[in-house]
Amino acid sequence: MFREMRRKKQALSLAECARILYRGTSGVLALSGDGGYPYAVPMSYVYDGEKLFFHSAGSGHKLDAIRRDPKASFCVIDCDRVVPEAYTTYFRSVIVFGTVRILTAEREKYEAIDKLALKYAPDAAAEHRRNAIDREWKSLCLLELTPAHQAAVIEMGISDFGEMSRLAQMVRPTDAVYTLIGNAHLDRLGDRPGVFKAKTEMLGFMPDNGTVFLNADDDLLSTCICRQSKVLYGLSENADVRAENIKTESAAKQTCDIISGKRCMHVGIPAYGRHMVYAALEGAAVGIKFGLSDDEIIRGIAAYKTVGRRANVIDTGYITIIDDCYNANPDSVKCAIDSMAEGGGRKVCILGDMLEMGTERAARHADIGRYAAQKGVELLLCVGEMSKNTCRAADGIAALHFDNNAQLISQLPQLINKGDTVLVKASHSMKLEEISEALKLLK
Repeated sequence: MFREMRRKKQALSLAECARILYRGTSGVLALSGDGGYPYAVPMSYVYDGEKLFFHSAGSGHKLDAIRRDPKASFCVIDCDRVVPEAYTTYFRSVIVFGTVRILTAEREKYEAIDKLALKYAPDAAAEHRRNAIDREWKSLCLLELTPAHQAAVIEMGISDFGEMSRLAQMVRPTDAVYTLIGNAHLDRLGDRPGVFKAKTEMLGFMPDNGTVFLNADDDLLSTCICRQSKVLYGLSENADVRAENIKTESAAKQTCDIISGKRCMHVGIPAYGRHMVYAALEGAAVGIKFGLSDDEIIRGIAAYKTVGRRANVIDTGYITIIDDCYNANPDSVKCAIDSMAEGGGRKVCILGDMLEMGTERAARHADIGRYAAQKGVELLLCVGEMSKNTCRAADGIAALHFDNNAQLISQLPQLINKGDTVLVKASHSMKLEEISEALKLLK
């Protein structure tokens, strides 16, 4: 949407742009003015990390322009140094593109002017600040500039060869993050090397100056050859960004130290599972590349929230449910079992069929049953045709198979005990969310 800088090497990171906006005191707001002429006006402002706020007269050219077309740009100059010997000037500036809104609600107007007052009179007493605002309140007009997106994060899922090429041609990614090469979509991709080949089709559509973030602990990704810069993340010593001192504090929180060169960040991850440590590493690696500070990375990871039915930990007061039934493949199921094993109470797994497993689907389901037994699962409840193989292979533990969700739901009161930790996981089309909802009702 927005034109790239011609001199890309001079482009500032998003983090540095934010720092300039924080410390700047004025800029120039550019609008579409009368008669098609641009209208640019100097403005004081405050930036709160998401939006910019201005105060204005209650009428005039500026407000007329905004009502006609809210699209605007705002330029803040951070450095303007004349270099006579070079016949030039060294500039450092930020231009924000976005839309301007005239604030009308009393609460949002007050919050905006309070932010402005705090910035320009930080040492003033709160009472003095409130009195000053009250004196000018009737004549105050407050404006809000919401920046347009600076970056997009796009997940590109595939299930066949050539799909990634088509998606990459549309998206034209500048950077890529690879999490792992798992046993998924094997009915069309054949095996893990096939998955690797299909996913790395993207690299052919990325610029040479892009960055590829790779899981150093994945045997295929760690050997990836590409023309772009590589950043390895993981638990291995050879990782550029690695995690150490991983500790589980509760079913819904773990901590670790993220190390990158001389940087060390102690982070809290509000989610269960070793795989979420890898997710934190991915985010940290990308954040470091784009110039985020340690504090920004730490706060970003701490702000994570589960989405839908992906690794959602629910404490009902009777049992703990790990609702992870959005999707499943052998790798993600094993990872979920590993994570559940770290929790308290009796370990119960409710597992359904994993789809798109190719010709070895029976063996892969059986492997999950053996894995559950090895990891200390005490009760295994399986739903679906292929999950019969999971149930049969779970030697040495209590394992039951059910033909459908309704059949299992009817038996839950007899099977689930107070204090149990219950993992619910399967491919999305198995609809195991029906079981998760039934579990919430147990008392």
